[in-house]
Amino acid sequence: MTRWRTAKILSAEDEKMLAELWELAPRLESRINNLERILDAEVPDWRQQT
Repeated sequence: MTRWRTAKILSAEDEKMLAELWELAPRLESRINNLERILDAEVPDWRQQT
């Protein structure tokens, strides 16, 4: 079981990490979307490859 589930509260450190991840998520999503657009243009069937 994770530490925050046992404590039922977030520590200040946990809250800071969560805020940083929350801010990072849209940038990472944008980067993934850009990479997918590039791959779609250069390797059209990349999604079907396993």
